[in-house]
Amino acid sequence: MSNNKFTEMLVPVYAKHFTDKDIDGLIKFYKTPLGKKLLEKQPLIMQDSLIVGQQWGQEINTLLEKELIKCK
Repeated sequence: MSNNKFTEMLVPVYAKHFTDKDIDGLIKFYKTPLGKKLLEKQPLIMQDSLIVGQQWGQEINTLLEKELIKCK
């Protein structure tokens, strides 16, 4: 699948959530130093967030197991 095809598939997703004016603002933002830094760091943030989410899920699971044992 080409990049153009992928872009074509994503356009409706973004159009659903953003106006043309919003997209123009996002483009301007991502051309700024902070926007470029966000693009650079986003994969690392997502990776770290997944780990935090897994830890949180494990803690919730442990609490639920303890509560279920109390109910027996």
